[in-house]
Amino acid sequence: MFEPFLLVGGLFFWIFASIFGVILLACVEQEKGSAATITATIAVILFLIWGDFNLFGWVVSNTLSFLMYLVGYFVIGTVWTVVKWYFYLLARKSEAIEFKGQYCQSNGITGDMTEDQRKKFIESLVGYSSTYRDDTFPPNATNHKSDIVRWAAYWPFSAFWTLLGDGIRRLWDFIYVQIGGMLQKMSSKVMGDI
Repeated sequence: MFEPFLLVGGLFFWIFASIFGVILLACVEQEKGSAATITATIAVILFLIWGDFNLFGWVVSNTLSFLMYLVGYFVIGTVWTVVKWYFYLLARKSEAIEFKGQYCQSNGITGDMTEDQRKKFIESLVGYSSTYRDDTFPPNATNHKSDIVRWAAYWPFSAFWTLLGDGIRRLWDFIYVQIGGMLQKMSSKVMGDI
């Protein structure tokens, strides 16, 4: 026999886990569910071959704990999917509001839209945005099955990147909005005598 290469908690274990974690994170956020599944499968196989942990033996001897972990994983994945769908809708709403401003300006629409104008706006929005790939507004959850399954199945990676990436982006947008007015006043004052 050979010595296990990936000792749980050892240096190579953490290098291995980090590399596959980053690859999984990229696959999940790039909407590559199949690539994420292949990556996870390869990681598990390599860990079973090179690792010092008998996964199958642990599952057999700790069946109740395994089932509790599994149920917990699915429950958290389900909750995360609802949260992620809400974040997805907020992003689509923000995109729609921005596009609506441009659309109204370019079409000379002031005030409330008529029903016909709204229909044409939504058609334009769906045609403009690659994120409305299901050709519906508002987005139809049944047309996002692959997204929903990916968010639930890989929730630790999806949650990590969404909370980190969106959190930083939202913080930056908040800071920009807060100081934007002050910076414009400064610009007007400095350039006011020209």
